[in-house]
Amino acid sequence: MTTIIRRRGDTRPYVIQCVDKCSGDPVDITGYGFLMAVDPSKEPASSSNNIAQMTGIITDAANGVVEFTPSDVEADNVGNFFYDIQWTDLNSKDWTIDHGKYILKQDIAK
Repeated sequence: MTTIIRRRGDTRPYVIQCVDKCSGDPVDITGYGFLMAVDPSKEPASSSNNIAQMTGIITDAANGVVEFTPSDVEADNVGNFFYDIQWTDLNSKDWTIDHGKYILKQDIAK
């Protein structure tokens, strides 16, 4: 579980690396799909209140690197939220690989 802290208006990508928890080696994620959802509720019944749904962009598949970039609108919400990141593997199986708090702090410049 990871806490992500960002500033309002920041659209720089959030970057993760997928690694095997046993060996620590990067996972080759060629052909995988990724989605990060951010919601005010820790356990929402649906995605209707999500403040963000970011499709992951694989930037280095062999080394398991994925980026999630919020839109201007998604980055314009100040508050304490929750997120999870899900991957879809080559067998179309979904797996939540991370979750936690997603905090968007007020910023002076936007």
